[in-house]
Amino acid sequence: MIRVGLISHLSEVSGAGIALLRIGRALDPERFWTVVVLPGRGPLYELAQKQKVRCEVIENPEEGMADASLRKRIQLGVQRLRYIKALMRFFRSADIDIVYVNTTITVFAGIAARLAGKPIVWHVRELLESPTLGTRMKMWLIEHLSDAIFYASHAGMKCFAAPRVPHRLVVRNIVDVEKFLHAKASDSVVKELGIAPHEIVITSNGVFPRKAPDIFLRAAAEVVSKTDKAVRFLLVGPPLPEHLEYYEEMKKLASALGIEKQVTFAGLRMDMPEILARTDIFVSPSRNEAQPNIISEALV
Repeated sequence: MIRVGLISHLSEVSGAGIALLRIGRALDPERFWTVVVLPGRGPLYELAQKQKVRCEVIENPEEGMADASLRKRIQLGVQRLRYIKALMRFFRSADIDIVYVNTTITVFAGIAARLAGKPIVWHVRELLESPTLGTRMKMWLIEHLSDAIFYASHAGMKCFAAPRVPHRLVVRNIVDVEKFLHAKASDSVVKELGIAPHEIVITSNGVFPRKAPDIFLRAAAEVVSKTDKAVRFLLVGPPLPEHLEYYEEMKKLASALGIEKQVTFAGLRMDMPEILARTDIFVSPSRNEAQPNIISEALV
C-alpha cells in the first residue's frame, strides 16, 4: 500500500482544490492510502467530508506577504516556519510515501517534504510565462525539490521545462464526463441566476486577479455595445478572503461599464454541470492558467 499525502494550499473551494479531491477519490484504494492536507477547516474541508475524502488539517494562514506590513511579514514568516515543521512531523508520523503538491503558488509543503526525506510530485497547473523574480525563485526551488513534475498541459511544460527533474509528464485533470454530458439546466438554477429564456449565456469563472474577470467584463461591454441580442454574462466564483476588495471592485467595474444589469455575480456554485448546460459560450480570460478543470468540463 502506497501512502500519499495530497497537499492543498487553500481551504476555499477552487479548481485546484476540486481537482485534488478528485485525485483522492480516483486513486485505487487497493493500492493507495490517501489523505488530503488542508490549511484550515474551510469550504474545501466541508466538501471533502461530504465526499468522504480523508483529511488532515494543519493550520497555515492563507495570506500573502506582498502587501503586508513589516510586522505582519515577520508574524507570517514565523507561522510559515511552524507550518513547515508541523507538516514535516505529519509526513513522518503518518508514514507518508509520496507527497503530492497541488500548485506552484506556494513552496512550503515541498520544503517540509524534503526535510522529512519524502519523494515529491509537484503538479504545475499554472502557465508560468514571463515570471517575476519571486516566481523564478519558486521555479528554482520546485525544480530542485521535485522528484517528478506533472503538468496540466504541454504549454505548461514548455514554459517550465525543469530539466533537472527526472520524471516529467502531462497529466490532465480528471473530469466526470458522464455527469457533464447528461446535465440539464434546471428551471430553479435558471431562475436563481436571473437568466431569461431568450438570452445568450456567456460564462466565466473566478473573481480574483489571476482569473482576469476585468478582461471578461471589458469584453462583455464591447459585446453589449455591438449587438442588439439579449446576452447574460455569468461570473461564477465566491469572494475569496484575500480578494474581498477586488470582488467589490469588479462589481463597480461592471456598473461603470454600464453592464450591471446584464452581469450576474453567481458566487460559489456546486452545480456547474447544470450551469454549463445552459451556457452558450464559455470564456477563460485567465492570465496564467495552463488548462483548468472548467475548460475540459465546458468542452464536454
